[in-house]
This record gives sequence, structure tokens and C-alpha cells, in this order.
Amino acid sequence: MTKKLILSVAALFVAIVANAAEPTDSLVDNRRPSNFHIGLELQTKYVWRGQEMMVSESAPVVFTELYYKYKGWRAYTKGGYATNGQFSQVNLGVDYNYKWVTVGLTDYYFPDLTSAEDDYTNFNHGETRHLLEASLGIAPKKFPLTFMIATMIAGDDKYDSHEDHQAYSTYAEIGTWYEFLDANRLSLNLGFCNDRSLYNDRSNFCNNVNIDLKYTYNLRLTSGRMVPLSASYIINPIRDKAFVNFSMRFDF
Repeated sequence: MTKKLILSVAALFVAIVANAAEPTDSLVDNRRPSNFHIGLELQTKYVWRGQEMMVSESAPVVFTELYYKYKGWRAYTKGGYATNGQFSQVNLGVDYNYKWVTVGLTDYYFPDLTSAEDDYTNFNHGETRHLLEASLGIAPKKFPLTFMIATMIAGDDKYDSHEDHQAYSTYAEIGTWYEFLDANRLSLNLGFCNDRSLYNDRSNFCNNVNIDLKYTYNLRLTSGRMVPLSASYIINPIRDKAFVNFSMRFDF
């Protein structure tokens, strides 16, 4: 059943993009192009920074993103929902890119799946379920080396439920890549976390939590649109677990 669902959703995504109507001369007018965009992504196994986001009752996750781009700025909201209804996520964020440097601020929220009501607007200290993260990314376009560091600076990131100390969970990632024809790319990323972080169950050690080998193939549709398809082999050393994930994304 799950296999049929994955294939059905993937086929629907491809059909939507492949048959998207191109603007004709009769529709051309003086209105400016929109800065708003839509992103649609499917992941067969949601693994984030080496973390298995659905340990039990795992299912494919569909992400929908609405974003606004102006020059180097991007503001967005992104929601992720499992096809079996056992996971959901709502993000808000803003980032700014200048050449090969990107700085960002992201709010993560995981809605309550057991109730028709929730606490989305509860930002009280010690009660909120929001996580606020600041990040810095460096990705030279012509040099095969990337670096990213992200820290939870506020929200539900405490040492444990009985302590009122912010953990400042930090994830740092260094990567390299090789690019083939048509921008198809093979990449390898290594991720590390600080001690007492949400990535290592609050242990007192700095750990390697993510080894991610990924190949991205850009599928060219008849309309000329490129659709990135990715397959990843992921290992989380501290949990001694391995995953294989397929993802596909469309932007409109």
C-alpha cells in the first residue's frame, strides 16, 4: 500500500509540472512577474541532519513551501505532513544571500497530532514548543567546499524538563561535491553537534551525527523545466543507524 502511494504521489507531481501551461503571447501584458513562488517536495524517508524524524510508523512526507524572493532576500513558510498523518511540521523563516554567504533565521514548530487544538501562539518561556534557530552558510560556486553552522538560540531547547538552561544546540556541517554535465552533482556532507544538544540526546560529548552521501540528477521535462531528483545514503554514527532516502522537488 505504501509503495503504491509513493508511486501515485510521484506520478501526480510529474504530471502537474510536465503539463503546466506556458504563458502565450495573448496573455502577455504590462504586469510585473511575481516574486512569490511555490515549492513542492516529496521525501520517502524524512531524515534531518542525521535525525530520524519518524521513528515508528514511518511514512513518506510531503513538504509545501510558499516563499517570497527579492534580490538576495527570501522569506518563507514551509509545512511538512506525513502521508499517514503521524507527523507534521510548520516552519517560518527569512534568509539573506550575498554571493556565496547566506545568513538565516528559522522558527520550527511541530503541531500536536493528538488534539484538534494547539499552542502555536504560546511563546512563553518554559512553555513554548517553538525552536528559533540562527544559521550561517558558506557555499562558493566554483570551489567544491561548503560549510554551515546553525544554533538554536531560543525556545524549547533545554537541557531537560527540570532545568531552565538553554542548551544552544548547535549543528555544524562541512561538505564537498563534484559536478557532472547538466549540473548533476555527487556530494558528501559530515555533520557534528555540541554536547547536551538535541542531536545527541543531551550527552556530554561533541559527536559526529550525520554522514550523508547524495547524488542529485536534474530531470529535464519537455517544457524545459528542471526537476532535481536525489538519492541519499545516510549514516548516524551515534545511533548506529543507516537510511536511504529519495526526494524530488518542484518550484513554480
